[in-house]
Amino acid sequence: MWINKYFAIIYAYYLLWKYNLYKKNWTFSFDNAHCSGGQTWVHQKKITLSKKYVERVNISDIKDTLIHEIAHALVDPKSNHNDIWRNKFISIGGSGRIYCKCFEKLSDFKWKYSCKKCDLSQGYCYRKYKIWCYHCGNYLYYVPNDNWFIEILINIINNNNNEYI
Repeated sequence: MWINKYFAIIYAYYLLWKYNLYKKNWTFSFDNAHCSGGQTWVHQKKITLSKKYVERVNISDIKDTLIHEIAHALVDPKSNHNDIWRNKFISIGGSGRIYCKCFEKLSDFKWKYSCKKCDLSQGYCYRKYKIWCYHCGNYLYYVPNDNWFIEILINIINNNNNEYI
């Protein structure tokens, strides 16, 4: 939706101003990411939101994602998603949620990982070799997710084109 895009721009610059990041030359833009809602580029002093993400979610999810990214900009870059970052995220009005709801459909991901301790599953667009559960901290194990490959084959058969080859 176009309204989401304009809201994201206005709210992002409002947050950059509110937390004095604008004075430190931080900027905002959209990117073409497929597997993340937003990203913080510390060395470039830039916060981005995925165009695809902004089209799929509601205003409150965009707001929470921007606050999530602002929290990354405010803490030490090495904090990633640890307790220091999480406390900052919650203190500035965030939900505390690490991953956005719109990417919970695991068939969207090429790589799927599962936690044997709390039975949580997480999906990623790229292979990660050491990953821990954000819920309980246990090591995650790779689980084959063949849905992405089947979808490509179906598209090739239905469209009869070589787009994926």
